[in-house]
Amino acid sequence: MEVSIIIPVLNQKAQLKRVVEALNLQSFNGEVEIIVVDNGSDDGTYETAQKLNTIAILEKTYQTPYVCRNTGMRRASGDFIFLLDANCIPFPNFISSMLSCLGTEQKIVKGILHPEQFDCASSYERFDFINSEPRVYDPKIPQALPGNALAFPKFILDLNGFFISHIRSLADIEWTNRAYKTGIKLALCPKAMVSYKFKSYRPLMKKGRRTGSGVKERWFREHKKKGWKWPFFVAKHFFPPSPSFAIFLKRRNKMDGTKLSIVQILLIAWLYKCQIGIGLIFAKIAKVES
Repeated sequence: MEVSIIIPVLNQKAQLKRVVEALNLQSFNGEVEIIVVDNGSDDGTYETAQKLNTIAILEKTYQTPYVCRNTGMRRASGDFIFLLDANCIPFPNFISSMLSCLGTEQKIVKGILHPEQFDCASSYERFDFINSEPRVYDPKIPQALPGNALAFPKFILDLNGFFISHIRSLADIEWTNRAYKTGIKLALCPKAMVSYKFKSYRPLMKKGRRTGSGVKERWFREHKKKGWKWPFFVAKHFFPPSPSFAIFLKRRNKMDGTKLSIVQILLIAWLYKCQIGIGLIFAKIAKVES
C-alpha cells in the first residue's frame, strides 16, 4: 500500500520543514511519497523541498493551492491520496488513523485541526477556531469539507474529477460537495489530528477577503442570468450576523471551551462578515486560460 501526500506551498519554507519532519516520524510502515508543489515561491521554499527528499514540482499556471493539488494528484502514484497544507503539522498516528477511517469505502475523510498554543490564543484566533471546520458533535453529516487535511482512495479522482484550479478560495468546498452529491461519503476522522495555528487579526481579515473572492466566483458561476441580484447579495454581508448564526457560534464556543463573550463573538463575526463583503466587491474573477 502506497500513500501519496500532496503539499501545496507558497513562501512557506519554515512550515514545509516542520510538516515534512512530522511526516518522517509517522507510525505508518507503508510506502509514502511526499509531493511538494510550489506555486512560485521567492523565499527558497522550492529549493528547500528539493533538499527534503520530496518530489518537488513548480506550478505557476495560477496562484492558487487548487492548481497545485491538481498537479500533485496527477503526479501521484499511491493507492491513497492525502492533501495536507504546510501549516498542518500531523500527529505521529495521522496517516494510519486516516487509512483506518477510510477502510475500503468510496469515502473522503478529514483530519481534525488541533489548536496550537491555545491557552495564549487571542480572541481572533479563538473565533477562527469556532468559525471553521465541521465538528464530530455537529448534528448533521457534513456535505462539504475543507481541503487542508483530506485523504481518499485514488480512484475517487476517476469518479469526481479534479478541483476548479483557477479560483483562490472555496474550490475544496465545491469539490467535496460535488463528491457528496454523487454519493461519495464524507466523514471526519477524530483520531487523525494535525496541529494548526488559527489566525490572528490580520490573517483572519485577509482570510475573510479571500473567502469573499471565492464566494464571488461561485455566485457568478451559478447565477449568470441573475446579475440584478448581485448588489443585494453583496449588501447583506455588511449587516450584523443573523440570530441563527450567532446561536451556532455561541454553541460552538460552549462546546469547544473557547471562553469568548457573546459580545466578542458578535463583533468579530460582524467584522469578518464585512471582510467577505469587501472581497465580494473588489476581487477580480480570474481569466481562465484555454
